[in-house]
Amino acid sequence: MRVFDVFIQEQKVVSCIDIFARVGANRPLVISDLKTFVDGDEGLSIRVEGVVGSPIVCGISIRKDSPSNSGEVELPELMGVPQMQECGIKESDDCEVARELQKLQRDYEFQKKELAETKRVLEVLKRDNQLKSRECKEAWKSLQDLQNELMRKSMHVGSLAFAIEGQVKEKSRWFSSLRDLTRKLKIMKMEHIKLSEDALAYKKCLVDINEMGSTIQSTISHQVNLHEDLKIKFTEGAKERKELYNKVLELKGNIRVFCRCRPLNTEEIASGASMTIDFESARDGELTVKSNGAPRKTFRFDAVFGPQADQVDVFQDTAPFATSVLDGYNVCIFAYGQTGTGKTFTMEGTEEARGVNFRTLEELFRIIKERQKLFRYDISVSVLEVYNEHLRDLLVSGTQPGAAAKRLEIRQVGEGVHHVPGLVEAHVNNMSEVWEVLQTGSNARAVGSTNANEHSSRSHCIHCVMVKGENLLNGECTRSKLWLVDLAGSERVAKTEVQGERLKETQNINRSLSALGDVISALATKSPHIPFRNSKLTHLLQDSLGGDSKTLMFIQISPNESDLSETLCSLNFASRVRGIELGPAKKQLDTTELLKYKQTVEKTKQDIKSKDCAN
Repeated sequence: MRVFDVFIQEQKVVSCIDIFARVGANRPLVISDLKTFVDGDEGLSIRVEGVVGSPIVCGISIRKDSPSNSGEVELPELMGVPQMQECGIKESDDCEVARELQKLQRDYEFQKKELAETKRVLEVLKRDNQLKSRECKEAWKSLQDLQNELMRKSMHVGSLAFAIEGQVKEKSRWFSSLRDLTRKLKIMKMEHIKLSEDALAYKKCLVDINEMGSTIQSTISHQVNLHEDLKIKFTEGAKERKELYNKVLELKGNIRVFCRCRPLNTEEIASGASMTIDFESARDGELTVKSNGAPRKTFRFDAVFGPQADQVDVFQDTAPFATSVLDGYNVCIFAYGQTGTGKTFTMEGTEEARGVNFRTLEELFRIIKERQKLFRYDISVSVLEVYNEHLRDLLVSGTQPGAAAKRLEIRQVGEGVHHVPGLVEAHVNNMSEVWEVLQTGSNARAVGSTNANEHSSRSHCIHCVMVKGENLLNGECTRSKLWLVDLAGSERVAKTEVQGERLKETQNINRSLSALGDVISALATKSPHIPFRNSKLTHLLQDSLGGDSKTLMFIQISPNESDLSETLCSLNFASRVRGIELGPAKKQLDTTELLKYKQTVEKTKQDIKSKDCAN
């Protein structure tokens, strides 16, 4: 196998290879229909396989592709190939080949020069063509720009023509308007002349009008002053009427009744509950119960507080009772109503919104401070509850709600005076001590959860404030009591669905409230026998309901229409309570000091008599 490497320097297309060898009477071996492409410095390798014997290869002729295929005109190029050492070359063949080679080289050089010239001319023509093409493009672009500018100018001219046409029309309208205004001006001038004449006429009447105005103004001022005087007199008269009415009630001994309604809670609002109470006449002490949106019944009390009333508003009418306690009168304030209507909130309140208990004691200490130069007072507080018809002292240390404690009983120590022996009395000197005592009692109170109220009071909580007073001017001593009672709420077993211990508590609560109702009925009918001893609650409150004290009841109601039947029961009960006449309250003088004085006087008399007899 022989391998010959052929290198072509320029870019050419090879279409035919002739191999000259001594094959068949010195004829070359021609390989035709061969096309290949050589680019750059790549080489062309020719591999000859399957040659038998020892042929003599003296040269290889490579011809370029014809001009029809490659687009170039080239002469065949003959490149020498080293002669193989094992073969010999004849002289005659070399001369002929050399002449042929020289001829081909001359033709090649001539065509090469001609081709170079043709390429140079072609390059010039290409550059001219590119320049002309660029100029044509620029001319075409300029023409398009001119056409766009002409289009814009045409549109601008059209818009100007339209604007001019509009201005012409506007000018015509202006001329028309100017003619109308001129005509109206003439009319207005005529009207002005007429108005001037009228003004002169009115001017003459102005003096009379001013005189009349002055007269009317003075009359109005007089009427306003008269109205203010009447308003002041009416206010004073209403105040005096109310004071006289309260004095009449006080002389009669009527129990004063304040009605307070809680607001709807979030659950009731979310469920779409409606208000069944109308407070339009609350300032006059009236409220109206509605049923299905229509008025059903109107109730009248000493004061009515709607859902918007706060603790300050409620206590404003309660404050005078604190003065009565310091003046030596027994006072009882209690809250009655259905469970979940806000009785505990009204009486005890919270640290942010103090209730009647705290505010009443605060008012006591305020008045004591004002009277400190004339009176000396000693205040003590007891807290107890009536739980399942048993009395429990809530100030005993270690007392737990519902736990068994020392048995307490009610004893009568004098005519119309009852006492609970063994009851803890905490002496207090300021409001911080008062609040501590109130919180101690409240925390020890029995509470539980029912369907009607998550924190339902399961007992009647009673705060007893004992006040001992001494008049520093005349030595008069008083001993009075202030009862602050938060009654447990009335419940319907079917509605609260209580069982077990809660059922027993409910039965005892309802029984004691029923006994309170019996006492109220007996007092209302002025029955000779009042069943105070039917319940621990009524027995304990006998001093307050028996005629020697001033009594105030808060009736608590719910505005929810689903509680309408319980609300009506509470309101009817409060109406009966308001009609009870207990008689005038009596001042509670401390007779122990009086007895001491009497004994001293008697002893002095005896000593004088004995001295007289001796003489």
